Amino acid sequence: MYYKVFNNSKIPKVLSVFINIYAVTIGPFIFCKDEIRESTLRHELIHVAQWKECLYIGFLPIYIMDWAKGILVEKKSSRDAYLGIRMEREARLANNDETYITRRKPFAWRHLDDGDERG
Repeated sequence: MYYKVFNNSKIPKVLSVFINIYAVTIGPFIFCKDEIRESTLRHELIHVAQWKECLYIGFLPIYIMDWAKGILVEKKSSRDAYLGIRMEREARLANNDETYITRRKPFAWRHLDDGDERG
C-alpha cells in the first residue's frame, strides 16, 4: 500500500474547525501535527485503505454523510457524531491492534455493528 506521512504539518490545525484534529488522511497522504505515533499511523493506514477501496472520490461523501446523520438525525454532538462515523469506528480498531490491517476485509467499515468497537 502506497502512503506518505507529513509530520509537523499545519493541515490538521487548519482543518480543526469542528473538533481538534491530530492527524488526517487525504487519499494516500497522512498529515500529522507532530511526529506520528505508531498507533496513529495504524489508524490512518486504515483510512488510506478506505480511500482506495472507495476509489478516492467516494470516501468524503460517505464520511460526511455519516457525520451529518449523527448531527441531524441522531442529534449527537459534533464530537459524538465524529466518533460514530463508520470509517472512524473501523480505524479505531487498529489503534492498539498491530495485526488488524493484515486481517482486515475490504469495506469492513460497512459491516460494523455498534457492539463491534473496541477502540
